[in-house]
Amino acid sequence: MKSECVPLQGYLVLVMLSTISLVSSDIYLALFSVIAKDLHASLYSVQFSISFYILILGISQLFVGYVLDNFELKRVMAASAIIYIVGCVLCYTSSLTLQFYFGRLFQAVGASVPIVVWQPLTLALYGEMKGRTVGSYLFVLLALSPGLAPFIGMLISKYSDWRVIFIFLAANYVLCALLLCWLLKNTPMIKSSSKITLRDLAGLLRSTYFLSYSAMVVLNYSCYLSFIIAYPSIVGDERDAVGMSMDFSRIAMFFCGGALLGQYFMRKNNNHRAVISGITIFATSAVFLLVGDYMEKQSIQYFLIACYVLVFGSGLMLPAATYEAINTCDHARHSAAGFLGSARMGMAFIVSTLITLVPVANQGSALAILVGFAVVVSIVVITKHVRWL
Repeated sequence: MKSECVPLQGYLVLVMLSTISLVSSDIYLALFSVIAKDLHASLYSVQFSISFYILILGISQLFVGYVLDNFELKRVMAASAIIYIVGCVLCYTSSLTLQFYFGRLFQAVGASVPIVVWQPLTLALYGEMKGRTVGSYLFVLLALSPGLAPFIGMLISKYSDWRVIFIFLAANYVLCALLLCWLLKNTPMIKSSSKITLRDLAGLLRSTYFLSYSAMVVLNYSCYLSFIIAYPSIVGDERDAVGMSMDFSRIAMFFCGGALLGQYFMRKNNNHRAVISGITIFATSAVFLLVGDYMEKQSIQYFLIACYVLVFGSGLMLPAATYEAINTCDHARHSAAGFLGSARMGMAFIVSTLITLVPVANQGSALAILVGFAVVVSIVVITKHVRWL
C-alpha cells in the first residue's frame, strides 16, 4: 500500500497504540511512596506492581497475537478497551493493595492488544520499506513514553489526587480505540488470505532466524528495563520526584538518539549494521557499571552514565532486530509480534524481579553481568546470521 493512502489520523493512531502499554506501566513510577502511604502498603509491594503488570502483559501477548491473526481487529480492540477500563476503575477506587493489583491485572490484559498490533499494522499500512522507516520513528516515541510517563504522572498528582492518573489512562485508551475503528473503516487494509493454524505457529517457532533474533531482543530489552527498575533503589534519597522524572526524561532522550541513528541505517536497508553498532555501544555500559562499583563514592554518577550508554545502544539496535524477527513470517505477523512481546515481557519480569531481590550495593555488578550475557548472545546471533562479517 502507498503511504499517500494513509490519512494523517493514521500516524496518531500508531503513536497511541505504540505508547499506551508502556505509559500504563510507568506512569506512577515517581509516586511509589505516595501510593504506598495511601494504600497502607509497603514501598516494595507498590514497586512490585510494575513487575506484576509486566508479567501479565507478557502472558497476554502470547494469546493476543493468535487472536488478532484470526479475528477482526475492531472487535478485539473493543473487548480490550472494556477490560482496560475495568482495570482503571479498580485502581481508581482501590483502598487495598489486593484491589490495586487486580486493577493492574485487567489493565495489562487490555494493554496487550495495542502493543502487539502496532508493528504489523504499520507494515500493513505502509508496506515493508516505508513501514520500517515509520516504525523506527515510532520506536523513538516508544522510548519517550516510559521516560515521560512518570513526569506526566507527577504533574497529574501535583494538581489532583494520584488516582486521577487512571482516569487519564482510561480516556487515552478509549480515544485510541475510537480512532483505530475510524481508521479501519476509512482506510483499505492488507489482510491475510487465510487464518493462522497451530501448524503455522509451530513452523514459526521452529524458525532459527526468528528464535535467534527474538532471543537478542528479549535479553537486550530486559537489560534496558532492569536499569529502569533498579534506578530508584540505587539513586535512593539523592533524587526527589522531580529529579527522578528529569533523569527518566534524559534516559528516554538517549534512547531516541540511538533510535534516530538506527532509523538512518534502516532507511539504507542496513538493519544488521544498526544491530552490530548498537551491541558495541551497549557493551560499554557494563564497563561504567563495574567502574562505578569499584569507586563507591561516585557509583551513582557512573550508574547514570551506564544508563545513558545502554539505552543509546538499545535504541540503535532494538528496532532493527525487532523487525527482522517479525518479518520472518508475513502471514503471521501478529502471532510473531505476540510471541516476541510475551517472551520479552516474561524475561523482563524475571530479570526485574531478581534485580529487586539483589542488595542495592550489588545491583550494579548484577546489571553488568546481565549486560555481558546479552552481548555474548547477540554476538552469537549476528555471527550466525550475517554472512558478510
